[in-house]
Formats: sequence, C-alpha cells, structure tokens
Amino acid sequence: SKKLFIDNLKNKVRTYHAVTYDSITVKVSGNVALLSAKGGLDVTTRGNRAQVKVAFLHTFVKKGNQWQLLGHQSARLQ
Repeated sequence: SKKLFIDNLKNKVRTYHAVTYDSITVKVSGNVALLSAKGGLDVTTRGNRAQVKVAFLHTFVKKGNQWQLLGHQSARLQ
C-alpha cells in the first residue's frame, strides 16, 4: 500500500540509492497516459544492498495543465 511504502522509507526499512531506466514507452489517450519502462534499482532493504532489474507501469491523469500519477506497479525481472 502507499502508506506502507512511505512508512518503510521513513523508517529506513528500504533506501533507494538510484533508479535507472533502460527503455521507456509512453502512450497518451486524451487525459490519460500510460508509461511502461524497464530499468534497475540500487536499493537497500533491511541492511541488504542489491541491484534489481524491474519493469514499471505508471498511469497518469491530466488535471488542468499538470499530469498526476494515479497508479504505479512494478515487477522484479531477475
């Protein structure tokens, strides 16, 4: 959940050192945009640092002149 994700960041359960993108595709339909990407995370979880390959899917909605992130999904590829 969003709350758990934020709590883990605040409590240093998980620390992101870097996010890299190998490929990004964006498709826009009206006021909705889908962004799909593959990339990597340099992350420490409970003291264990790792390089993780992931796929992302972000859904954005346009409100006025700004895009707002509506949803995020990621999946580990390794």
